[in-house]
Amino acid sequence: MAPRVTIAPPGRREGPRPPRPHGEAARARRTAIVAFAFFLAAAVFLAWQGIDLASLRRAFPLYALGGFGVLIFGTMRLLIAGMAGREMVGGAASSGFTVGAAAIGAIGVFALARFESELAFWPSLLWSAAAISHAVVTVWTMRRPPSRRVILDEAAPWATRAPLDALALGGVVYALISATLVPASYLGHVRSAAAIHVVLVGFVIVTIMAVALHILPRFTAVAIPRTATWLLAPPALVGPMWVAMGLDHHANWLLTGAWVEGAAFVVFGATVAWSLVRSRRLRWHHLGYAGAPLAIGIGGVIALAFVSDGRWAAQLALHGLLNVFGFVGLFVFAASTDLFAPALRPGAAPAKQHARLAAAAALTGLIVAAIGAGRGDASLARAGMGAYALAVAWQLAGIVSAHRRAGRVLTRLRAT
Repeated sequence: MAPRVTIAPPGRREGPRPPRPHGEAARARRTAIVAFAFFLAAAVFLAWQGIDLASLRRAFPLYALGGFGVLIFGTMRLLIAGMAGREMVGGAASSGFTVGAAAIGAIGVFALARFESELAFWPSLLWSAAAISHAVVTVWTMRRPPSRRVILDEAAPWATRAPLDALALGGVVYALISATLVPASYLGHVRSAAAIHVVLVGFVIVTIMAVALHILPRFTAVAIPRTATWLLAPPALVGPMWVAMGLDHHANWLLTGAWVEGAAFVVFGATVAWSLVRSRRLRWHHLGYAGAPLAIGIGGVIALAFVSDGRWAAQLALHGLLNVFGFVGLFVFAASTDLFAPALRPGAAPAKQHARLAAAAALTGLIVAAIGAGRGDASLARAGMGAYALAVAWQLAGIVSAHRRAGRVLTRLRAT
């Protein structure tokens, strides 16, 4: 019997269709758009209100719960699905619930906290549900076997993987702790300073350290020394909780925790600097990786001086500015460029076109705002935050453009 011949319809090609991606890349880009919108709102709010402790605390739901928190939820899913080869539990449903609950909760907390802190308790429960969902989905997914070829070297020695795995797991644990402390702080059971510290340093910064040590070698082509990861993991995991205990009626833990945290930041900064100095792949947006440890180093010195003998109390707003918009903000700028390649026009090199302007505007705005906050010049600080807000808006526009362009490419692939 003669073989059956199938003729493909016009406009279509013969053969198997290209494999359909898991979709986590598109979800991560949408999540980044939501997170940068919150980040932009926080920068605009501080440019309007000025930089002081009250304004930083007022904007906490915008930059921490809605901005960095949402970005971590999406980025961790992207890295687990793309680098570890595991399909996320729940797919689009779990992603939509986590991001939606976190965004709605952050908006509710920001809107209601200005009237009465107890009113903000109810929307904070939504953000807590998002953090718990993130932790459960992450752990459940990592227990699954890989669904495709794994990019991460899971055959690496235990001594190499253990500190990195510990940092990633520590970020998940701090997400669960944050889910408890944030609502409790609005009821007055926990000091708000302790809850803010756990969210920003425990959840956000520890997770950033884990992400940095995983993705930085892939962009700099320089391996992270094993000794550095072992020196970094223990103080990074215990320091935030000790400081939070010191801020919450246990002053004897405050100074010890501050020094332990400081040691973690020094090791992390030295590791990032060593990786960048040895790299031959440096791009303009990598200034964010270089500036982030410097910013938190200055902020850490201010905090240590305050908890040691009460000096520089007037500079605590500068400490908050450098930690939030310096360390976390600059790292987010650089990592989002590497992960989402936000070029505004097709064919443009992100490092030469988009990221150069975004990095320069962010660094300039941060330096001007820091000088203004340090000198007590409110007008100069507002001007610096205005420039920083423009940089965030430019980066947001780039991510939106990249998301739309990727959608058009995927549509063309499905049509062939």
